Amino acid sequence: MGRISVIILVSLAVLSGTVRAQVEIDSNNWPYGMEWVGNRWEWYLLTNQSVGHIDFFNGPWDFSGYTGGDVAWSEIRPIGEATGDPPPLSNYAEKGFLPGTGLQWVYAHKVDNGVWMDGGHAAGVQFIYENADPPPSNWLYKFPLNTITSWTSSFDYDVMGFTRVNHNHSAMVVAEGEVTVPQGGPYQALVIQRTQSIHCAMGFIDEDRIVYEWVVPNLGSVATIQSQNKETNPNFTVADMVYVLKSALLNEQEPPQIANTTIWGNVYYQGPYLVSSEITDASGIARDSLYYNIGGAGWASVSHDSVVGATYYFTIPGVTPGATYPVTINYYISAVDGSVNSNRATDPAGAPGTFHSFDVLDPALDHTSPQITATTQWADTGFAGPYFIETTVIDSSHVGDVFLWYKIGGAGWSISLSDSVSALLLGGTYYFHIPSVIPPAEILYYIEATDASPNANMGHDPPGAPDTTYSFMAQDVLGPEITETTNWGDIPHTGFGPFPVRSHIVDMSGIEVAYMFYKLHAAPWESTLVDSVIDDWHWFTIPAIQAGVIRYYLKAVDASPLNNVSFDPPDAPDVHYQFIPTGIEEIAGIGEFSLICEPNPFSRELTIRWSVPNKLLNQYVSLRIYDISGRPVRTFDLLADQYQVIWDGRDDRGNELSSGIYFSRLESGDKKMLRKIILMR
Repeated sequence: MGRISVIILVSLAVLSGTVRAQVEIDSNNWPYGMEWVGNRWEWYLLTNQSVGHIDFFNGPWDFSGYTGGDVAWSEIRPIGEATGDPPPLSNYAEKGFLPGTGLQWVYAHKVDNGVWMDGGHAAGVQFIYENADPPPSNWLYKFPLNTITSWTSSFDYDVMGFTRVNHNHSAMVVAEGEVTVPQGGPYQALVIQRTQSIHCAMGFIDEDRIVYEWVVPNLGSVATIQSQNKETNPNFTVADMVYVLKSALLNEQEPPQIANTTIWGNVYYQGPYLVSSEITDASGIARDSLYYNIGGAGWASVSHDSVVGATYYFTIPGVTPGATYPVTINYYISAVDGSVNSNRATDPAGAPGTFHSFDVLDPALDHTSPQITATTQWADTGFAGPYFIETTVIDSSHVGDVFLWYKIGGAGWSISLSDSVSALLLGGTYYFHIPSVIPPAEILYYIEATDASPNANMGHDPPGAPDTTYSFMAQDVLGPEITETTNWGDIPHTGFGPFPVRSHIVDMSGIEVAYMFYKLHAAPWESTLVDSVIDDWHWFTIPAIQAGVIRYYLKAVDASPLNNVSFDPPDAPDVHYQFIPTGIEEIAGIGEFSLICEPNPFSRELTIRWSVPNKLLNQYVSLRIYDISGRPVRTFDLLADQYQVIWDGRDDRGNELSSGIYFSRLESGDKKMLRKIILMR
C-alpha cells in the first residue's frame, strides 16, 4: 500500500502546467489535456537531496547544477491507450516512468475552471477517485492561475476494493521570478506551494508532505521539490525527491518568434554583412537559417555563426570584387521549433515571397565622410587623468582609421590609436585615453576618422577640427593629502618632550607650506613650520611640557593657483590629536624589575639586560624596539631568565636602521618598562 501512495505523490509532482508571470492562465494556456497529446517531458530525479541553499519564496532560482541521477519521463497520451478502466470523465491520460516503480498511468480531465485527477493505474493496481458530475473537490490546478491563487482538494478512493484512502491537498501560488534548469533558462516562472496528506484507516499509508513546484509559460513544470515525510517546516533543507527538467518536446502549434532582425540599408561596403536576429520558442529552436540572394544568383543559405542568449548571428558573404554595381542583396530568416509539429516561421513573414533587401553601390562613388557621434565631452575637472574618451563611428563604406588628436597646455598636437573597439554595424565604438597631466593645464582634443572607400573620405568631431575642438581645464581643486601622522596618544613615549611629529603630505600641484598647530595645556594655539622634508615626509616638533595635555593638528596648503587647504584631522581644530606626557614608565621595585641598555648611544651593537621578580622567571618576556614615530621595528620573544639580548641595530627583516632615537620596551606579566636608545651610525 505504501508503494501506491508514492506513485500518487509522484504523479502530482510530474503533472503540472504553464504559467506566465503576471498573466492569468486558463485551460487554453495549459499544455496538458486531450488537445496536447504528444507532449513529452524528461526529468532528472534526485533523492535525499540537500536544498539548504534554496529560498523557496524569493528568486531567482538556479537548478542548472541538479544534473545526473536517474531519469524519469512523462507523456500526454489519448485516454484510450491507458491501462486499466478510466472513469467516464477522464479525457486524457499521462503516461509516466519512474525508476524503481516502472510505468504508471494517471487519468485526468480538464474543464474551464481547473485540472482534475480522476485516478490512475500502476504496478497492476487501479485506484479511482470518487467522481460525480460536477466532480467533487479533487482538482490539481485551479484556473485562472496567477500569484496568490489558492485551492484545496479532499477526496477518497479505494485500493484493491477494500482499503479506504483519504487525500487532503491545499495549494497556493506563493512567488514569481526567474528559474534556470539543466535544459535552459532563465524562464519566467510561478512557484506553487502544496501541503498534502495521504492516509488510510488501516495505517498502511501515512504521509504528510510539503511540495514546491516551478511552472513556466508554454513549458509546464520545470522543477519540483518534495519534502521528507512528516516535515512541517516550509523552509525544509533536505528533500525526499527533486525533479528538474532535462528536456521537453511539446506538441505546440505556435511557430517561433523572430524579432529585431538587422535591416541593412543601401551601402558602399562590399561585405561581408553581419545579420543578427532574436529567435525564441517554448520548444526550443531545432533549425535556423539565413537565406540570401546576391545579384539574382539564386537563393543560398547559411546557419548561424553563434548564439548569445536568444540572439542568433549570421553572415552574408561579400560582393565579388569587380561586380557590376549596384548589386541587390535579398535575405530573410527561417526557424523551425523543436516541437513534434516542427512549426516554422520566417522574417519577414511570407518569405521567400517577401524579403529584406538592400543595394551595394559602387564604392568609388562614395564621397560621404564617416558619421562620428556620442564623443565623450569632458568638463573642467580636478582629476589629473588619464582621461578616457569614447566615440561611435559608422560609414556606409565601413570605417577605415579612427584617431584621437590631443594637445596638453602649450605642447603640440599628439595622436593616439584606440585602446579597444566594440564592433557595430558598419563601424564601432572606439575607446581612447589622454594621458595624465600636472594641473593646471588646458586640454584640447578631437576625433578624426576615414572610411574604407577608395576615396578615403575623412570626417572630424567636432566638425571644423582642428580649428574647432573639445576642451577642458584640468585644475587642482583638491587640498593636499595628509596621512600617517604621528599620534602620540597611541604610542609609547618617554619623558616630557620635546615630541617629534611626522606626516606624509602630498599633492599633485606640490606643497606650498605646511604647519603644525599645537596647544600646551591651557595655553593658546601656536603654530610651527616644518623642520625638514624627506621624500614627502614632513617633520615637526612639539616643545617640552612638564604637566597637562598636549593637543595638535596639521595644516597644509598646495602650490596650485587656488592654494587648496587640508587639515589633519579633517575637522581640525574642533577635532585634534592629544595626549598626556607620562614620563618614563617604571613599575615599583626597580631592584626586582629593571631594564638596562648599554652602551647608549651605540653604533654597532647594543646589550639589553633585564631582571624580573622570581615569580616571573618561568614566564616569557616581550622585548620590542620602536622608532621615534612609535612604529615597532624589532621584536624579541624570550624567556625571562635569559636576562639579556644583543641588538645589532637591524629591523625584523634584517635591514640596517638609520641613525636616530629609538625606544626599548620590556613587558612581563602586568609589568612593563621603557628606555630611550640613541643609534649613531
